[in-house]
Amino acid sequence: MSPDGLKEIKKLTNQTNIGIYTICADYLMECPLHSADKLIAAKAQKILLKLLKASAELGVTDVVIPCVDHSSIKDIDERNRLVSRIKEIQPVLEELRINLALETDLDPHSFTDLINSI
Repeated sequence: MSPDGLKEIKKLTNQTNIGIYTICADYLMECPLHSADKLIAAKAQKILLKLLKASAELGVTDVVIPCVDHSSIKDIDERNRLVSRIKEIQPVLEELRINLALETDLDPHSFTDLINSI
């Protein structure tokens, strides 16, 4: 998100009196945080951190990480990589006061295990 893009969004939210409180990081569907490819995962994390900082400037409180379709969590290794990468950015989330929400296609038991491991 460019500085000009942020200015434009702020201008529009002020003009319309409509706030933005949640953003879905759809980019991460094609470039998952939990990719086994370290270059892809690093790029995803860099983009997410940039999005989090821009989100904080806009007053966003929640960012959704999609883990469905191409970015589904298919096995324990992918789950563990996702948990590890979320834990790495947890201090930034706390500092910016932004919540992460996970959109997954996991069954309820597996989703509960994932949440409990973070």
